[in-house]
Amino acid sequence: MSANESEPEELLTPEGNEGDERCPICERPNAPGACDTCEHFFGSCSDGEIIWSSEFDEFDMIWSDLLSKIEEIGSDSPNKLRNARRRFKGTDAFSAAFQLADGEASASEALMKLVDFQHGRTIETDGMLSGSGFSIYLADLAPFQELMETVVALENSLPE
Repeated sequence: MSANESEPEELLTPEGNEGDERCPICERPNAPGACDTCEHFFGSCSDGEIIWSSEFDEFDMIWSDLLSKIEEIGSDSPNKLRNARRRFKGTDAFSAAFQLADGEASASEALMKLVDFQHGRTIETDGMLSGSGFSIYLADLAPFQELMETVVALENSLPE
């Protein structure tokens, strides 16, 4: 965070420690870098990649499997892939996941687009290791778990 930006008062901890923040859901002070977080903490999104999340690691594996299957279908039978694109053209979760996978979106990018996370405050760093990131929170893991099931079902529904 640059020195001239002010923090939203509701996200600061009582001590005002830059590494700490309040959960936007339960208001508990969290220190993600110290692994001291509430149950709503899902991970952190740093420069577009999700880190510090055991749940994300599992999603990353199944997303990679889906991308591999789409790539395999496309190289073996472009007609099957075209048919799948037509079949999954729409606005439901299957369609949204397929469109992102067919576009070769990373697992982090897909998850951030398909799950409605609440965000902590953004922290920006300067220097050689500069970047920006924020913590991500979920009130309930159900939307994430439903997405996991959708991705697995999508992969299973694609032709061999």
